[in-house]
This record gives sequence, C-alpha cells and structure tokens, in this order.
Amino acid sequence: MFIKKKLLKNGFTTRKLILLNKGKETCKIQRYECEHCGKTFNTDLTGLVD
Repeated sequence: MFIKKKLLKNGFTTRKLILLNKGKETCKIQRYECEHCGKTFNTDLTGLVD
C-alpha cells in the first residue's frame, strides 16, 4: 500500500561546504519533517558534494 507523505519545512541548518568552482562557502540547507512519521532530514546534497 502506498502512503502519500507530506513534507513540512522545518527550518534551516548551516553547513560549510567546499565547492570546486567557488571554494569554501557557507550554505543554508533546508530541513524537512515528514508529517506521517515525524522524522526530520536535510535536502540531499549528493549532486553538489562528493
């Protein structure tokens, strides 16, 4: 059975990233909370950071 999950924005976290084209950069990462189970997680950064 498929459960439709609703995500709520839950603030930001600040992270210091090293980007190849910009060097060191402080970024705000959006946090989310699953309305169904209550778990929180950050935006996936695997496409930006290795």
